[in-house]
Amino acid sequence: MTKKRTSKIIFLGLVFLFIGVVFASGLFAVLVLDTNIDAIKAIDSVSAISKTEAESLIEKGYFGKHIKAKLTQEAGLSNNMDIELSVFGLFKLKTKTVKVEDSVEVYAIGEAVSFKCFTKEEEGFFRDTKIYSGEVLGVGTLTYVKKEDNKFGALGHALLDENKKDAVKVVKGTVANASVVSIEKSRAGYAGELKALPNMLTASSIGDIEKNSELGVYGKVNDEWVKKRLKDEVSVLKCGRFSVKPGNAKILAQVNNEPPRLYDIKIVKASKQKNTATRGMVIKITDKELLSKTGGIVQGMSGSPILQDGKLIGAVTHLFLNDPTRGYGVYADFMFEENE
Repeated sequence: MTKKRTSKIIFLGLVFLFIGVVFASGLFAVLVLDTNIDAIKAIDSVSAISKTEAESLIEKGYFGKHIKAKLTQEAGLSNNMDIELSVFGLFKLKTKTVKVEDSVEVYAIGEAVSFKCFTKEEEGFFRDTKIYSGEVLGVGTLTYVKKEDNKFGALGHALLDENKKDAVKVVKGTVANASVVSIEKSRAGYAGELKALPNMLTASSIGDIEKNSELGVYGKVNDEWVKKRLKDEVSVLKCGRFSVKPGNAKILAQVNNEPPRLYDIKIVKASKQKNTATRGMVIKITDKELLSKTGGIVQGMSGSPILQDGKLIGAVTHLFLNDPTRGYGVYADFMFEENE
């Protein structure tokens, strides 16, 4: 038998082996076209998008009953993408265009709040009682409340200990309304401060703190506060970080004792962060009124919601000390992941 014939037989054998594997496993390749490649992650020859519509199409067998698409954390982070899904199998080709939108509804808040946390827990004198100590107080801004379950996110960075080095380990905590009493303006080389105190008229807790991390303070507001504060509030959609773009945006901030209001900013840079991280955006305050009141970003504005095209994209976290009109923002995606 010649080498040429032997090579041909081996090649045909490999072809038939591949066909057999395909029939046995029902393996198909899902190609995702015309979209941001950062939103896609390949897993065992199958690329999947973790959006409700695409998931539904796969589960209903639109792309073949044998497709097992593992949904990924990174996928589906862009909004309003037209995604064309093409499925190739033996003698089959199906294509479907899916409109991808993020359907998570939230209330952007922007109110000054006070945090009261305890770092130690001990057994009480009586059965099933606890004694809490190691009190830590802080002030910041409430970023959002999720419409479906009243979970909140605030601050956008950790509530730090008295040395301002480590995140406070919270065993129990509450959040309450705060009143802005004065503003110390920021200037180059100096970080100003939004001075606020617990509101003496409404100082009772509006919710419980469940977590304090490098991405903010999280917990759940109570039903009474939701009914009173949010009864006439219009919810907005949470925007995926891959849809954030440089350009005009707004922050919702409270810099006096009037309700929070929107101020103009610009997104200078929007990093394509694939993994959980802070400081995903560089922002610049452009609103003349806000600049006249605060000089830029001040301490206490951390957690102020950032909105672009009417959607929540993140929160203010830090200022640039050499230029307090500029600062950082964290993506809403990461705040939501912390709050699951």
